[in-house]
Amino acid sequence: MFTDFVKNVASGIVSVVTEQLSVSAAANVVTTCCQQLGWSIDERLNANDMCLHFNDPLVRIRKLRVNIGKEGVTVGFTVFSEVEIPTQRVPAAALAYLLQRNREQFVTWEMAIRDNGNVAFALSYVALAAGLQQHIFKVICDTMILEAQEFDARMQKAGLLR
Repeated sequence: MFTDFVKNVASGIVSVVTEQLSVSAAANVVTTCCQQLGWSIDERLNANDMCLHFNDPLVRIRKLRVNIGKEGVTVGFTVFSEVEIPTQRVPAAALAYLLQRNREQFVTWEMAIRDNGNVAFALSYVALAAGLQQHIFKVICDTMILEAQEFDARMQKAGLLR
């Protein structure tokens, strides 16, 4: 009996992983999730990229970018920190914090060096498009927005966010 249960769960996971939506169908999943939550898509960068705006007490508007991956298999989520600082000013404590958060969260912090030599910080997550539902979409977005707010608040206390 337990073996059958495990086989059924494994079979369900495999079917969700192997199910592939078209890019437009995956974009419709995102649009539907937003509609069900009463959220608007505030920017459409192209057919595969959109931006949701969230009110933020620290930076006024925080943008969450949603990107449909190749062939509609994945949906990527990205939130940028408002902190952008010269590489030599990145505190070791900030690096340690980001490494610790990567261990504790389902989302991942990344750093990138911009053309001007400054370091920018971004939070990302990739979900399978198939099976993405409103409540999961909301948890992902809420978690990412809160995480970016907490990071920026810490950086503001350190005098690194203006």
